[in-house]
Amino acid sequence: MALRTMDAKRELGAVDLSEPGAILLVSCYELGHQPLNLAMPMAYLRRAGYDPRAVDTAVESLEDGQIAASRFVAISAPMHTALRLGTELAGSVRALNPGATICYFGLYAWMNADYLLRELGDYAIGGEAERALLDLIHTVERGDSAPPPRVSDASARSTRQRWRFSARRGRRGAWQTPPGRVAWR
Repeated sequence: MALRTMDAKRELGAVDLSEPGAILLVSCYELGHQPLNLAMPMAYLRRAGYDPRAVDTAVESLEDGQIAASRFVAISAPMHTALRLGTELAGSVRALNPGATICYFGLYAWMNADYLLRELGDYAIGGEAERALLDLIHTVERGDSAPPPRVSDASARSTRQRWRFSARRGRRGAWQTPPGRVAWR
């Protein structure tokens, strides 16, 4: 579903994200702490000339009007609970604003990118997201089809390297009981 939406946007060409509120940064859960994962990208984007809106849904409501006005929604996923809440939020974004670009960022976004990009997301960013997020915003504005470095989309995830683990034939691992001994009684 996400790729069809992105393909439709690419056919239309560039997207203007410079208007106030066109970029929406969302934090869903921070264990009661300040959402620094919103503050840092917000400051970075403001320095670049954008006027993003930030919403911490743990302490304030995300209004339908904010979702409808946004063209680019970045959902922070620093931990599992935030990820689960973020996927629910992405469903609401798709229902209210199907043309919006959805990007997940954070540690759990990268770890779960295959799932996120298959279900509701257009992009996933792991690690330090500020520069990658800005590069992605420029990419979306230009209407480019390929994601910038450090940003993953569904096509990149499907072609990533699959690691093969070596066989341990003939070797005893630390978890194995030596011959002639009983592991437990």
